[in-house]
Parts: sequence; C-alpha cells; structure tokens
Amino acid sequence: MALSRIGGRLRESLHGLPQAESPDALAFAAWTGIAFGLAEGINAVIRRRVHRLPTGEYSWPELLWMPPLAAVITLTIVAVLVVLGDRALRARGRLVRFAPMLLVGLGVYGAVRSIRPGIHTWSSLVLAAGCAVALAQLPSTWLRGVRRTARWPLPLAVGAFIAWAFGIPWYRRHVDNEARKALPPVAADAPNVLVVIWDAARAQSLSLYGAERATTPELTRLAQSATVFDRAFATSSWSLPSHASMYTGRDAHEIEIGRTVPLDDTYPTLAEVLTRRGYVTGGFTGNLFYGSRDFGIGRGFSWYDDEAPVSVKKIASTWSITRGALGRWRARVGDRQSVVRRHGDDVRDDFLRWVGRRRGRPFYASINFFDAHEPYLAPRPFNLAFAKEQPRYWTAWERPTDPKVLRELETAYESCVLYLDFELGRLIEALRTRGLLDNTLLIITADHGEQFGDHGAHFLGHERSLYASVLRVPLVMRFPRLVPAGVRRSEVVSIRDIPKTVLDVLDLETKEDFPGVSLLRYATGTMTEAEIAQPRIAYLEPSNLFGAELKRATREQHRFSVATGSLHYIVNRSGVEELYDFVRDPWETRNLVRDSSMTSALVRFRAILDSVDQKVKYGRIR
Repeated sequence: MALSRIGGRLRESLHGLPQAESPDALAFAAWTGIAFGLAEGINAVIRRRVHRLPTGEYSWPELLWMPPLAAVITLTIVAVLVVLGDRALRARGRLVRFAPMLLVGLGVYGAVRSIRPGIHTWSSLVLAAGCAVALAQLPSTWLRGVRRTARWPLPLAVGAFIAWAFGIPWYRRHVDNEARKALPPVAADAPNVLVVIWDAARAQSLSLYGAERATTPELTRLAQSATVFDRAFATSSWSLPSHASMYTGRDAHEIEIGRTVPLDDTYPTLAEVLTRRGYVTGGFTGNLFYGSRDFGIGRGFSWYDDEAPVSVKKIASTWSITRGALGRWRARVGDRQSVVRRHGDDVRDDFLRWVGRRRGRPFYASINFFDAHEPYLAPRPFNLAFAKEQPRYWTAWERPTDPKVLRELETAYESCVLYLDFELGRLIEALRTRGLLDNTLLIITADHGEQFGDHGAHFLGHERSLYASVLRVPLVMRFPRLVPAGVRRSEVVSIRDIPKTVLDVLDLETKEDFPGVSLLRYATGTMTEAEIAQPRIAYLEPSNLFGAELKRATREQHRFSVATGSLHYIVNRSGVEELYDFVRDPWETRNLVRDSSMTSALVRFRAILDSVDQKVKYGRIR
C-alpha cells in the first residue's frame, strides 16, 4: 500500500512535465554513448601516441571502438530502464524527459575521471550534475529533434564502428602479407629460430634445476636432446629491461627504458636484423602491459600479437563508468586477476596459426608465456596439482608476512609453472608434427624470477631486489645440427647473450655486432677463459611503484648486482653491500662481505661497478 501511494504521488508530480517519446531517449542514449566513449578512447590514444605515455593492455585501434561500444550499450540500458519506469508509473513520457540529464551526467562524470585532472570524486560528481542541470534548460521540443536528426546518421555511425572493429584484423593480415612479399630472398631450408620466454619463472622452482616438486617434466624431457645452462642470469628483475636485453643484446643499464619510457631505437633488435635477412618475424606475448608494443618491445617484428581475445570484460574495462562498476564487482567477489589477460593456450595457438602463413620462409619468433606471473592462478586441473584445495593467489599490492601464507603463494606459483611446462609440451609436439622441430633453434628461458619471503616479506615478488631467486632463470637450447644433446654447463651466462647466439648458429654476418658471448661456444666447450670470467651485470632503476613504502624502497631497493664464477655481489641504493656464494648457498642466506677471504673479490666487484655506474642510461624515479 505504501509503495502504491508513493507511485501515485510520483505520477502526480510528473503530470505537469512536457511529454517525450521513448525512441527519442534511446536515440539520445546511443549518440551520447558514441560521443563520450569516443572522447575517452581518443584521449587514451593521444596520451599514447602524442605524449608517449604507454597505456598497455589495449592496442590503439581497439581504443577507438571498444569504449564507444561499452558506452552505447550501458547508456542504452539506462535509457531502457527509464522508459520501463515511465510506463510502470504511467507517466506518459514525462519521466523520459529526465533521461538526457541522467545520460549526460554519466558521460561527463566518466570523461572527467578518464582525463584524471586530479580533482576529488565528489567534485567530479558536482561537475557532472551541473552539466545535467544545464541540459534541462533546453526547450522541451529539442529531444524530439534528436531522433529526427539522428535517424540516418546513427545507423551509419554504428556501421562504421562495426567495420572498424572487423577491419582491424583484416588490415593487420594485409600489412603482414605485403611485408612478407617485400622480404629479400632467403634459403627455404634456413633454420628457424624460436625463443620461448616464461615470464617470472625462477630456476629454483623448476624440477629441471633440482626443485622438489615435479614442475617441469616436459622441459626435463626436452633437456635430453638439448644443452642446459645451470647458471643463467637475467639483466634485471622485471620484464621490460630484461626483454629489451634479449632483443638488443645490451645490459639493462645501457638501455634508455623505464616504467613509463618505451625502448628507444638506439640499438638494433634481433628482429630488425633477421627481417633484413629475409626471415618472417613474429612476436607473441601474454604480458599485455610491459610486453605491449606501447613500450617499444615489438620493434622489428613484422607481426606482433599483443592483444587479448575480445570479451565482454575487456570491452567493459575500456570505458570509465563500466570499468569502475566492474572493479567494484570484482572487489566484492574477491576476483584479483587482471581483467585483460592472455593465457598460454591463446598465445600458443596464435603463434601456430602465424607459422602456417609463413609460405615456406624461415621464421624468427619470440613467445612470452605470462601464466606464472602474479596472481599465480593456474587453470584447472593444474591449480590442484600440489594442493588439495585452490591455493591462495596474490596481487602485487598485498604484502602478507605470515610464513604459512607465503608458502601457499609459492604453491600456487609452482602450479602455474607446471601449466607453463604443459603448454611447452603441446608447443613442441605441434612443431614436431609440422616437421619444424629439428630445423628450429629452440631457446627456452625467462625474463626474471620471483621471491616468496626468502629475504623478508617486503621483497615479495620481484621488482625491488636482485637476489639469485629473481635473477637466476632457466636457459635451455636445442638445435640438433649444432648444439650437443644432454649437456649441462655450469658457467655463468646471461640472457643478453641470446642475439649473439642466434647469429652464430645461423652463421650470419651482419653490420650489427651484438655484444655478449655466443652460448653455442659454451655448449660446444670452445669459449675462452676471458669469456668465462666476464661479469654478468643486473640493474634495477629506482621506482615509485611502492607508494607509501617509497622511502623504504628507495633505501633498501637493490641497484646493481654482479655474478661471476660462484659469487654474486649486490649493492643497494644506500650503498649496503652483500656477497654470496650462490652455488654452495643457493638461497643466499650467508652474507660473505665480512669474510676476510673475500676481500680481493670485493675490491674487484667494486671496480666493476665503478666503471659501469658511469654508463647508466636511466636511473631517475619515474
């Protein structure tokens, strides 16, 4: 009865308002969604293309159709609800008169939040409400005019967005085909090159390297026909600089790169060199942020695939209003995964489809599998491989200190490693079935590792330390024609050696001379003592990633590390030194800095860093 009385009073209050027709409101909703959604997309593209602020996760063509689509659908639903309310209250179109105010208010609020002007949420709401009220001052006949004006343009606009969305894949394929036709001639039987990068996979969690759990049965099987490097080190402890090192052959401190600074064109990439030699080149990544072409990491690849499959969640996350609603819903249900993710099976399948289009040419491809990266949520049934129940998973913004929680996170992480290994097995079998495996130089490695409280909970993850657990990575190389099978090498090597190795195996002479030492020389035992003694350097730039912990991070975060022989030297930003024998003490629990027998080693390491410190190309907080 009470609801009936309220409805009656509301109908009476609406009686005096001018009428409006439902189609008018729906047309206005569609145009409002197109306008505000496109504005947000264009703003993101400008930030990306003009101001050089990487956005990651979405390619710029997607930003010109996904936000308008999300906005049109959302605002049309709002308009439909208003129309249904109007009919339920028998308001005869008078409630519909409020629809434009509500729709424009939502659009303005979303636009303000997407521009990020630094104003408070409540201020954004007041601004949006003011725009909505100003709209209400327009004559009562203008809404009806919207429908008449939009009658023909609206279907054309919708058709243009659909054509754009479906035309992007076709256009990319067309460009790839044209680029392939322009390649110089190359022998059809020239070796292929495939570099598989397991993002965040530390060597210490792989059964190939002695881990207790059977996390890598497929990699262990592959190692029987390959050479395994037991002491391979990354050049940094996070993705972007490490990938850049694998593509340019340069150490992390030599490259102008940072968390908002894309890889520049100072040094050539392996993809650029091999493209000029007639190879078809393709990059495939599951790391949709720092692995995106936004950060310059796709330079030189004729085909670079850094887009997640189109999904409702992905489209919804491109427009500020639906992105905020989606975030609140995910927080309520405890979903801590990134909305835009690309799983290993998608990456593998896209690579194999691309290989099928190569038309007899040799290929160079780099594949990044991102599934071992946080939040450590493996797909079924791998999530239960080492636990009876779904292990806890994690996001980088949490800092648990309970040892039990840290072990649970490690279990979840190693379940993800097992899934990576499974996908590797499927990839190898696919190459074997296609008759490509034995004519392909196959390198499996990682860009960095991970920590689970072995040096304190504040070092959880990988982005602030340079301990061996975040720098020691797997490195396995297979090419039956040249690389010995069943061999394990104990010398310290670096992932920066990969470009030099590829050119050595392919026996290509180029004007670009990548630095480093060819891993083929280690595999065949032909390296020199001077090459063995080369220090392997890692660098970690200052970061403001840690928010309230910035002061502590700046003080305790590592800056440089040097590994050679069995020793690993680390210095943090306060100048505090650490020295470990990572062979006898793989978890680096005993600091040897005060050991008198290490005095000469410390002097040598300090001299190395004194010379290197003058060459740092990036080092300011970004």
